[in-house]
Amino acid sequence: MAIEKALYLLVRQLGMGYVKVKAVISDPTRKLSKEVEFLADSGAGFMVIPPSIAKELGLDEFAQKMGFGKIKLTLADNREVEGQLTYAFIELMGREAFPRTVILECPMPLLGAFTLQELGFEIDTVNEVVRESRPFSLGIM
Repeated sequence: MAIEKALYLLVRQLGMGYVKVKAVISDPTRKLSKEVEFLADSGAGFMVIPPSIAKELGLDEFAQKMGFGKIKLTLADNREVEGQLTYAFIELMGREAFPRTVILECPMPLLGAFTLQELGFEIDTVNEVVRESRPFSLGIM
C-alpha cells in the first residue's frame, strides 16, 4: 500500500493527472446549454463528450451541417478510435472558449490539455485543482 501511495504522489508531482470540474457546455448559438461534470485530464488533448450530450445540444447536427469530418484518436491504452469532430462553447470558472470538440463514447466527458490551455488553465496535480495558468486576455490575442 505504501508503494502505491508513493507512486501516486510521484505521478502527481510529475504533472500528470486529472481532477473533476463542473463547466457549462453550449451549442454554437448558445440557445442550448448544460452543466456537465468533466474529467480535466492532462493526458487528453481535446474536449470529448459522449453522443448523448452532443445530441441533447444539437452538436451532432451542427457537425453534419458544417461538414466536419471524423478524427482519429489514440486512447491511453493505445487503442485507436474515430470520433466526430465538432465545436462547442464551454464556460469554466468565468472563462469561455469555442474549442474543437470530439463526440466519442466515453465514460465521462473530458477536458483535455488543448482546451484547458485555450481557457488559460492548467491542472495543479499536487493540490488536485484546476487553476489559472495565465491572464485570460492573452488567450484571445
